[in-house]
Amino acid sequence: MRLTLGLVLACSALACDANPGERAAEPQPAATAQAATAAPLPELVLLATAPGSSESSLLRTRPGSPLAPQVALRLPHAPDGEVRGALLPGGQRVVVVADMERRRDPSFGAWLFSMGSGAEPRVLAEGCVHATRPWVLASGRVLVQRGTPGPELDPAASPSGALRTDALRIDEIDPEGAQVRTVHAFSGYITHIAGVLDGEVFVYRVSQQGADLIAVGIDSGSERVLARPIVAQARDFSVDVASRSLVYANLAASGWEVERLSLDSAKRESIASADGMGVTPSVWPTGGVLVNDGRGAVTLGGRGPRRPLGAGFDEVSAVSTGGKYVALIHRTPGDFAQVFVTDAEGAHATPVPAAPGHRLSVVGFLP
Repeated sequence: MRLTLGLVLACSALACDANPGERAAEPQPAATAQAATAAPLPELVLLATAPGSSESSLLRTRPGSPLAPQVALRLPHAPDGEVRGALLPGGQRVVVVADMERRRDPSFGAWLFSMGSGAEPRVLAEGCVHATRPWVLASGRVLVQRGTPGPELDPAASPSGALRTDALRIDEIDPEGAQVRTVHAFSGYITHIAGVLDGEVFVYRVSQQGADLIAVGIDSGSERVLARPIVAQARDFSVDVASRSLVYANLAASGWEVERLSLDSAKRESIASADGMGVTPSVWPTGGVLVNDGRGAVTLGGRGPRRPLGAGFDEVSAVSTGGKYVALIHRTPGDFAQVFVTDAEGAHATPVPAAPGHRLSVVGFLP
């Protein structure tokens, strides 16, 4: 069975420790209705999947609207399949990674599709990694994680804890002509896209020999090491463009840590510690880092939300052009997730009309 890098929240409450002032007073949850503004909030595109369904809906919806979301397209896929998407430049089309093959091991049973109004979904690539999302570059090219399973291990002859070694790669795909070019190849357990900036893709890799973080030139294929070795439990990566750093959670001797890694000097520093992996850090547009402790997310080191919807876990899912608005998913154990939008200051949390009783994934803000 493959080890996959999911972004599933822990169900237990966490305790984030930043500095003494961060926990001196408990703020009240922000209002859940949109403040009076002169202009409506930008529209969002979501993917909605009913539990057990063999189809997902692409929804177009406006935060704070009393109207139900508009179903733009539907995508058939494997029963109860995971679906993730991203908008192509201009917002008229999306690319989606969806589970298409029913397998005991779903590692590489997902396909990449291009979807747009007035046309059937078009297959761009097969063999994509389960529960991953496509990365759209400014040029319109798309990066995806793909692979081919290696030979199954003989438990009697394999080292304790060893996993199957697969042929993994980061591929660049042209959504117009579907041409494929391999940007990076690796033999191991995981190649996870941690972020993209200035012509480089940051790749978290795990194999039997250990884990590392590298930067790969998207056009040149050149490699440089950012962190080696690194504990093989890193997750929830986001790029801080202003400080040219990568923020993520990883396991340390004392528990889970939120770390910042400079993309230039490779210097690492701890931002916060937590009891569990549900800390799910995200870089916030105003310069802070949003972290979770089960009581709602707080922003460390900058302006931003403080427990906007109360108890639960808040994940950044999309940022509007210019960083004025942020779409988040609020999760509470045992319930369906909610989508909401807040301004960069975190002053108001506005609910997003969605499909009740569905799994939701944010595709992005429309231009």
